[in-house]
Amino acid sequence: MVATISLGSFIGYKLDIYLEIKNNFFTIFFSLFSIAIALMYVIQQTKDN
Repeated sequence: MVATISLGSFIGYKLDIYLEIKNNFFTIFFSLFSIAIALMYVIQQTKDN
């Protein structure tokens, strides 16, 4: 879960730097997207048990 969120945040951060975006749009978007994926994974794992 931590790895998924960290990877999403890192990708967003690098995109913001590469595209020279000053409002950190991609960092916020990919962070929230990776949190949603991590939560979906946790819910799926607990639902199967």
